[in-house]
Order: sequence, then structure tokens, then C-alpha cells
Amino acid sequence: MTEERKNACRLLGVSETASQAELQAACDDQLARFDEMKYLGSPLADMAAQKREQIRAAYRLLAAPEPAEPPVFEQPAPEYAADPHAGESVSVRVRRLLNAGKAEEADALLSAQTDAETNPEFVYLRGMTRWKQGWLDEASQYVDKATKMAPKNDEYKAASGQILAGLPPASKVKRSFAGKTGWAVCGCLSECLCEALCESICEGC
Repeated sequence: MTEERKNACRLLGVSETASQAELQAACDDQLARFDEMKYLGSPLADMAAQKREQIRAAYRLLAAPEPAEPPVFEQPAPEYAADPHAGESVSVRVRRLLNAGKAEEADALLSAQTDAETNPEFVYLRGMTRWKQGWLDEASQYVDKATKMAPKNDEYKAASGQILAGLPPASKVKRSFAGKTGWAVCGCLSECLCEALCESICEGC
């Protein structure tokens, strides 16, 4: 109950749970106390008139249904409200992490998926995480596997071609040769030139 309605109850001398009949009776009693004829010619006539108006206003207020209070909705937990990516799919999140240069975090997210090795999208994205980290051989294996699983996917085929034709966005590529790992630093060389360069670098490994 609002403070205004509580004041009206005090003015009429009724409880906050008074019925319509009780409100009417209280209003009549209060009006009778300040009846115009009782104050006829009295210096208090104006005061009595004001009092009668206050009583009638209080009765009208209490007789009307009390408006329902607006619903109160609980605020979401701060950590949830602060996450602009809540609800996005694993694939979308991994791609976002890759675009942000967080390949290791993206790979960890993929590794936690139960179908990481059977879902072609996840297999492809694992290849992308390897590519971003410079592991060209592993990237090629994953992307080739994804392409075989989803041969009609143009994105997978395009990525496979890029890996075979050149180097990933990073300036260094990790390659494995007979158990050895070397670094190749190049631009847009063909696959055979990259292998030859890497073998030359790894001769002393």
C-alpha cells in the first residue's frame, strides 16, 4: 500500500484492510462530525469545509482499486551480463579466438569436445589452429581429413590448397622431417621449395 493510501486510512480512522462497507461507514461518520450545519456561522466553517473535502478525497482514493505494482525482474549475474559471447556455438567461438590470435586457447576448446575427431568442422578448425601456430604438416593433415569428410565444403578445399601452395600467415613454419623439426622462413614459395629449404636448414639438427 502506498503512503498516500495509508494517510487516507488514518484520516478516515480505518485499517488498511477495511472493506468497502467499512470505508463507507467511516466516511459517513467523519462527514457527520464536520457537518455544514454544525459550523453554520462559525469562524471554523471554512476549516470544516476543507475537512469534508479531505474526507471525500480519502474515501474516493480508498474505494478505488489499488494499482498493481510493476513486476521486479532479477538482474542477471554480473559475470553473465559481462559476457558478450554467451550462447555462441563452439565453432563460432573458435573462429573468433583464431581471429584474435589465440590459437592455443582455440585448440584447447576444440580438444575438450567429445567429437573433436569426428566432426568435420572441428577437424578443420584444429587444422586452422595448427596453421596459426606454424605447424604446417599437422595443419595439412587435419584439413585434408576434414576435406575428405566433407568433400563439398569449398572453405575446407580452399584452405587445403593454401597450405599446399605456400605458408600460413605467420612468418615461420614448423616442419618435421624424419623426427627432426626445423624452422623455415619464407614468403610464397612452392611446396617443393619450402621442403628443400627446410631440409637444408635441418641438416645439422
